Amino acid sequence: MPIVRFAAFAATLLFATPGHSQQQAARPWGLWVMPTIGSYSEDGCASLCAGSSVALPVTWQPSRLTVTARAAAAQDDQEIWHVKDIGVVAGYGTRPGGVFHAHAGIGLGYGESSASAKSGLTIPFEAQVAWRPLPFLGLGLYGWGNTTGPLGGVGAGVQIGKLR
Repeated sequence: MPIVRFAAFAATLLFATPGHSQQQAARPWGLWVMPTIGSYSEDGCASLCAGSSVALPVTWQPSRLTVTARAAAAQDDQEIWHVKDIGVVAGYGTRPGGVFHAHAGIGLGYGESSASAKSGLTIPFEAQVAWRPLPFLGLGLYGWGNTTGPLGGVGAGVQIGKLR
C-alpha cells in the first residue's frame, strides 16, 4: 500500500493545477499616433494633386482589432489648408507586439471635397504598414481615403507610442 500512496501523491503533484500562485500572461496591446506627410488625390484631378496632405491617425489595438480616430487635411491650389476628412475607423491587423505591423479598416466620418463641392457624412477607410525597430518607435506608410469626392492620400510617417 505505501507504493500506491506514493504514486497517488506523485500524481497529485504532477497534475494538480496551481491555485492562486499562477498568473495569466498579459495580452499584448498597442496605442500609437502616426503623423503622416504625403500627397492626395480627389475626383476631378487627373493624377496626384499638386497639394500636400497631412494625416494624424491615433490607433488603439487590443488584439487583432484596431480602432483609429483620424483627421486629414490637404492643401489646395492657393496653398490653403482645408480639413478633408475626420473619422473613426475599425479594422483588422497583424497581432500586436511584432516588429512588422499592417492593418486596414473602414468606418464612419465627415469629409469634404473641394473638386466636387461635396461635404457630409462619409465612409472613411485606411491602411497602415510599419516597421517597428523599437518598442516605442516605428516607420511606416499610411493610406487614407473616404467616399466624399472620392478623395484619398498616401504618405510616410513615424509611429510613436506603445508598439510592442
